[in-house]
Amino acid sequence: MHLLSAKAGGYTDATVTVRIEQAPADIVILSAADTTLSLLAAAARRLPSNFPSIRICSLMHLRNPASIDLYVDEVLQHAKVIVVDHVGGESYWSYGLERLVTLSKQHQQTLLLFSGDRTEDPNLTSKSTVPWQRCEQLLRYLRENGPDNAVEFLISLGHDFLQWPQEPRPPRPFPEALVYYPGRTATGIDAWRAQWVANAPVVAVVFYRSHLSAGNTDAFDALLEGLQRAGMNPLPLALNSLKDPLCLQVLRTLCSEHDVALILNTTAFATAALDDPEPAPLAGDIPVLQIMLSGGNRDDWQANDHGLSPRDIAMQVALPEVDGRIVTRAISFKGAAYRCERTQYELSKYQPDAERIEFVVELSRRWCRLRQLAHADKRVALIMANYPSREGRIGNGVGLDTPASVITILDDLRSQGYDLTDIPENGDQLLAQLREGVTNDPASWAARWAFQSVSVDDYSSWFAQLPADNRRAVIERWGDASSDPMLREQRFMISGLRLGKVFVGLQPARGYEIDPYSTYHSPDLVPPHHYLAFYFWLREC
Repeated sequence: MHLLSAKAGGYTDATVTVRIEQAPADIVILSAADTTLSLLAAAARRLPSNFPSIRICSLMHLRNPASIDLYVDEVLQHAKVIVVDHVGGESYWSYGLERLVTLSKQHQQTLLLFSGDRTEDPNLTSKSTVPWQRCEQLLRYLRENGPDNAVEFLISLGHDFLQWPQEPRPPRPFPEALVYYPGRTATGIDAWRAQWVANAPVVAVVFYRSHLSAGNTDAFDALLEGLQRAGMNPLPLALNSLKDPLCLQVLRTLCSEHDVALILNTTAFATAALDDPEPAPLAGDIPVLQIMLSGGNRDDWQANDHGLSPRDIAMQVALPEVDGRIVTRAISFKGAAYRCERTQYELSKYQPDAERIEFVVELSRRWCRLRQLAHADKRVALIMANYPSREGRIGNGVGLDTPASVITILDDLRSQGYDLTDIPENGDQLLAQLREGVTNDPASWAARWAFQSVSVDDYSSWFAQLPADNRRAVIERWGDASSDPMLREQRFMISGLRLGKVFVGLQPARGYEIDPYSTYHSPDLVPPHHYLAFYFWLREC
């Protein structure tokens, strides 16, 4: 059997057997959250040297049944107390839970199972060897969060189950939401206001308070510094969850009192439900940019054609879009922080990525500038999907009437003072007007008007600004710009309609004269020249 040693940062492939290099101990704590593991490791180092031995381990390393069996044989079967800080239902770790329940009966172990999130799971807790009330009391230490509560959590395990003489103090409340200032454990908004630049836009930065408790703030510190360098006033808020009414109210109050122009959110999931007909906005009409903190390491991300892992995409991209958040990019990746000898575990933390943070900072600056413009001065582009790229599939969407939705959006924009002219009466008329010009259908290119176009000379100057590797890849795949089929009279044809300062365009085809599957689904298909010309033109308009 091929074994891999567990490494800090990144997701462990569920098909790989992983060995956790640890000696047996009295207490073993398993958690799916790296912030919880970091908090417990720091707490363990504060305990007396003669305190019962402790091991911690990430459930992400124990996704394979063989990995679980190996850890049971080498570590878990020797433990006196086993704690599982689980996230999700039983099905997420069914084999592991089954093994632990059986193990606790065979070896007379104390087994505590509870859900690490705020959703109660009575079925999970019922499999513990202690009453659910005791599980709930212990869980409160982790839910309240904070370094002191983590210490008392460990003392409670030792006192209640291993005859440790010191009695634990009860869980102490840790603020559900607090303004964060680097290097300080507690502060208020005044510390930031003293540094703010007069009349500069205020940008709220939202992250989980568990990162603050675990000392996992390097990525946020770098982001805050970037915002300040770019002339924006940061307002960082560490909170428990945006689903918590109190946390949400604190955010909304701060945004209102300090005229926040933009919210940069790093929390996962969504506040609205998928079936909510009218989800409430996070904070009025303030744009919310969703920033990802990758749960994987940078090397894995760089080598993966899909970029982020399915887990990251689900929790940090797909679900936040339900709230109408504007997705940006990952600004950090997990990497090794240090090895805790007391718990014999390699801790990981979020490591900032300077280039990607700079991108988000510049994007934030532009959103703040856009917010200051009068509606009549703003230029807006609505790009309709065209997949597959036939005329009968313009705006295609299962269960959706995209053209009608576009008309509704255009009418709403006009009512708010945007510069709009000649809005079609309905979706059918919109499609008819689009088909009067060139579309993605090659049959239309020679016979129809191109209502807008880009000269080869302009395109070439923009193309030259791309990195050399990117230019080389485009030319190797598609030849030079003169061979592109959407070039007519030395100009790239742009599909769409200009209605005042609002443009309604068609998603350009990702390729031509190749297998349709490759056109629509290939993750590494290099875009052709006309595709680039379309987006260069949008950028310059």
